Amino acid sequence: MAFISQEEKKIVLGQIKPILTKYGLKGTLSVSHRSKLVLTISSGKIDFITNYNEGTERNDRYLAKRDYIEVNEYHYKNVLTGNALNALVELFSAMRMPGWKEESDIMSDYFNISYYISLTIGTYNKPYRVIP
Repeated sequence: MAFISQEEKKIVLGQIKPILTKYGLKGTLSVSHRSKLVLTISSGKIDFITNYNEGTERNDRYLAKRDYIEVNEYHYKNVLTGNALNALVELFSAMRMPGWKEESDIMSDYFNISYYISLTIGTYNKPYRVIP
């Protein structure tokens, strides 16, 4: 059963802060429903939105352009490039505590995961801001 405590969140926050500082990003870390760790990046020096929109044009011209992104942890590597990709690779890695496991088998409807991970860049009501 997926579960993450506030104490575990503090441990993960210690791993994430240096990465946010390294790439000049501002973000918040929260726990949702005691089972999901949510990182929301609100502003920073990397232009994720332009990078994402250009990447979706390369892969699928029918995807709508956005001013916020709910990052899919399994497909972002197909869309993003450069520093945007490097930052997200490091952040997703840091969001998994030592001992984090995922032994799920969706074909048999069996889910065994330490906790779920969500990363968003901006939100629908407060878009991501690029700070020069």
